[in-house]
Parts: sequence; structure tokens; C-alpha cells
Amino acid sequence: MVTQIFKKQIERIEYREKSIFWIFFCIFIFFLFSYGFMVNRTIANAIDKQQIEEEILILNSDINSMESNYLGLKKNVTIDFAIAKGFIKNSQEKYAVISINNSLSLSVNEN
Repeated sequence: MVTQIFKKQIERIEYREKSIFWIFFCIFIFFLFSYGFMVNRTIANAIDKQQIEEEILILNSDINSMESNYLGLKKNVTIDFAIAKGFIKNSQEKYAVISINNSLSLSVNEN
């Protein structure tokens, strides 16, 4: 009778150890897959960052060329050119002026 009680106790201990082992094994596998996923995402993010930096360089060069074109065209705009394109000269010029106390006022320039 005592031996059967000891056998049952030993079997319970073995069952607990097996269940603890499998729990730790499953946790280890989970962390292993998590680590692999995170390393994979880190590499993918680094590649994406390089591609975005290349796109930024291309866009910056496009912006610089557009800006130089704009500055070149800006020099050609004159009153005669504007009148030829259909604009009319404004005889009554108005300006917005900010005074020292930060209030906004409208003044009419009478030339």
C-alpha cells in the first residue's frame, strides 16, 4: 500500500516535470519565432529606409531643377509681358501694414 502511494507521488512529480518542461519548451519556441520575426522586420525596415533615402535624393534633385527653372522664368516676367498675357495694371494699389503694436491695418498708396 505504501509503495503504491509512493509510485503515485513519483508519477505526479514526473507529470509535473513533463508539463513544466513542455511549457518552457513552448515558451522557448515562441520567443525563438518572435526573435526571428523581429530580426526579419529590422532587415526589411533597413532596406525600406535605403529606398526612401534614394527617393528623397531624386525628389531633391527634381525640386532643385524646378527651382532653377522658376528663377529663370521669374527674370523674364515684366509689365509688358504681363500685359501681353492679358493682365491689366492696377491703378489703385493697396498694402497691408503691421504696426509696432501688432495691429493690422490697410493703407491705400496714392501716387
